Amino acid sequence: LLPAELGERISGAVEHRSSLIIYASSAEWCTRLKYALADALPRCQEHAPQIRALQVRVRPPGKAARKPVP
Repeated sequence: LLPAELGERISGAVEHRSSLIIYASSAEWCTRLKYALADALPRCQEHAPQIRALQVRVRPPGKAARKPVP
């Protein structure tokens, strides 16, 4: 779904309710990922039909994941 350069900047991902939340390593990469994933929802739904939304948030590598806020 993503070029290798962008994939390397993902620090984690979690499914919450009907959203896939993708964590980027910095604010800069978060913005880039948002643009790169703008049209990715249909492709994600081919593999996980329950996903209704994609969200991108910042979480630096090594930082513990928090429970997503609804």
